[in-house]
Amino acid sequence: MSQGSHSLFRRASERPKVGLSMLKTALVATATAATIIVGAAPAMASPLITIRTSAVLPPSPDDVYPGRAALDAQCPQGWVLTGGGALVRAGDSHTDLVDLDSSYPRDDSTWWAHGKNMSTSAGTIEAYAICARRGVHIVP
Repeated sequence: MSQGSHSLFRRASERPKVGLSMLKTALVATATAATIIVGAAPAMASPLITIRTSAVLPPSPDDVYPGRAALDAQCPQGWVLTGGGALVRAGDSHTDLVDLDSSYPRDDSTWWAHGKNMSTSAGTIEAYAICARRGVHIVP
């Protein structure tokens, strides 16, 4: 790497460090800048990316059993999961009838979520994975 270069990526042996303020900025930037489509090559400019997946949260088939959906967001190869989350959205004004049952890391690269819907309208469920390039160390 040439002297004076400002690239965030260096050889793995140089073990790049990312400060907490830079991490906060990167998290806000990745959350604001839409999502990266799973399967596409991740942007090379940031040590962090956010993967978002979404699915239909089916309506209740009756008034007894909820519609259910589960999905995951997975980091691309060469990236490691650093955090994640999930949310459910009602398909109508009955937000009290949709629930996020579970949201947790399944392994070192996957965030998993499960939701249920007692409404008669379909909703959506989304899962988010915040991923860091392997070899990047985040320090406070």
